[in-house]
Amino acid sequence: LSGLQELKQSWFCSNVYRTDRPMDELSVQLLALEILFKFGGVYIPSTTIWVGKGEEDQFKNVESMKFTPNLNGTGICVSPPNDSQCMEQVRAMLEGEESAFRLTVGRSESPSVSVMGYPDSSASYVKYPQWTRFLAAEEIHDLTDSTACEDTLLAWGYDSQVPVYKSRDQFPNVVRSSKNRTILITNEQLCRLRGLRDALPGLIANIDSECPEWDAIIVAAEWECGVDCTEPYRVTSGIFSPNSLIVGCVLNFDRAESLVESEMQNPDELISSLCRRHDEINLFCAVQKMAHNREMSLLFSSMSTIKDAFLRLSDHHAPFEYQWSERHGNLLKFFRGEGNLAMEMASDPSGRVMYRSWNEDGGMNCEMKLNCGMRSDIIEWAKIYFNHCVVHEWNNKVL
Repeated sequence: LSGLQELKQSWFCSNVYRTDRPMDELSVQLLALEILFKFGGVYIPSTTIWVGKGEEDQFKNVESMKFTPNLNGTGICVSPPNDSQCMEQVRAMLEGEESAFRLTVGRSESPSVSVMGYPDSSASYVKYPQWTRFLAAEEIHDLTDSTACEDTLLAWGYDSQVPVYKSRDQFPNVVRSSKNRTILITNEQLCRLRGLRDALPGLIANIDSECPEWDAIIVAAEWECGVDCTEPYRVTSGIFSPNSLIVGCVLNFDRAESLVESEMQNPDELISSLCRRHDEINLFCAVQKMAHNREMSLLFSSMSTIKDAFLRLSDHHAPFEYQWSERHGNLLKFFRGEGNLAMEMASDPSGRVMYRSWNEDGGMNCEMKLNCGMRSDIIEWAKIYFNHCVVHEWNNKVL
């Protein structure tokens, strides 16, 4: 394969390949196998990473190997051109048989290769940041069953320059084997709490200063606290507020084997065990506190997103100035002066926010329905008015 132009040809499974939107996991795997069949070579998943130094004998002369769908447990696929076994694998996958890409998360049979476990159907479409930042941890383990947060976690690991392992199916063994300081994500809602993710390195550093020999940190969010802040504190009780949500934990160096029991079946058992043992170990909590309940917190946090969206799409300044407000359930009304309605905002538990604003003369200014997702925020629809007429309109815009 000398260039991408050679890929412009007929394919056996062309009906499942797309360029107008992301392909699913099966489509990406089939495309990889077809390229190997036609041109030969080596396919390395994006989340299979080299962590060793130098060369290893088992990776030499791969060009001369027969079709090998899972080289040394690394997820790497090798095939010569026009190999019948490669084409047989394509046929088998199309008929619903087991995939050739069987990823085993963590260190593979080769000590120099580590498998993060995310499919290329996720890793290939992530909008990776152009900056790096300090995380205060060496690994991230995704222990959720959700695919909705894969993009967010891959981007978080990328800008923090640490591996992110999709470890749910291998829990607790892959976690127990780690000697590093590790962040364990047990609830997908952490992907919605960007403020907590951004503050976590500083919270860990504060705990390092207070107690360098800490064992574990519970990561949580708490609503209806009367204040908006992030703070660390030592856990003195195993009971958390009913308005709180535990989304993960951090294990210090060389603590995983002693804190994560081999009999544990799911991550919730680990959190419960840490809370029960709060008086035996150095247990802290890193928490994001919010003044309002979940729906109201979503409203206030989405204000800047809505304002920036109108500016980006049409250079329109959506009005957010008000003097007082009143609440009706999950609806907030904002007023100017004596009863002049400025805007309304409403939210629902699924993460959708409705925004509507008016001019001082009572005419409609603009409105938007925003879906605050885990991967990205999506404008379901938005309109800008002038003289009671719609002058700009959008649908299904990804921010």
